[in-house]
Amino acid sequence: ISAGRRHTCPRRANSTVLCWGEGVHGQLGNGGNTNSSTPVQVSGLTDAANVSAGPGHTCALRTNGPVACWGGNGSGQLGTGNIAPALTPVAVIHLGGADAMSVGDFHSCAHLSDNSVRCWGGNGTGQLGNLSTENFSAPQLVVT
Repeated sequence: ISAGRRHTCPRRANSTVLCWGEGVHGQLGNGGNTNSSTPVQVSGLTDAANVSAGPGHTCALRTNGPVACWGGNGSGQLGTGNIAPALTPVAVIHLGGADAMSVGDFHSCAHLSDNSVRCWGGNGTGQLGNLSTENFSAPQLVVT
C-alpha cells in the first residue's frame, strides 16, 4: 500500500491495484479525473508487484520488471518521453528489468536488475542524480 498526498493505492493479493481519494490529475488510474471516496480499480493493471504514490501521480512495478505510471506529468514524472498526463497506466519508456521503484513529488526512480538506478521527472534540485538540474521525461542513469 502507498499513500500519496491525497490518494491511496494498495496492491491486492491478485496483483491488481485499487486507488481512492483525489483523482483530479488522473492519479486513481481508472480512466477519469474525479475524486472517489470509495476504491476504484486501476484500469488494465493485473500484474502489479508493487505500487508507489506521489502527490499527483502513481507508478506500479509490474511482474517481470516493467514499470507503468499514471496521473499528472507536468515534469515528465510518468517517464513517457513527454509531459502529457495519463488517466490509465502507461509504460515507462526505455526501462526494463526493474526490481524496485519509488516515486517522489514530481519524479520517479527505479532500481534495475543490472544494479543501476534510473530516475525521471522534475529535477530542479538535482534529485535525478544525473549531474543536471534539467527535467527529463525519460529515464536517466543515476551517476555514482
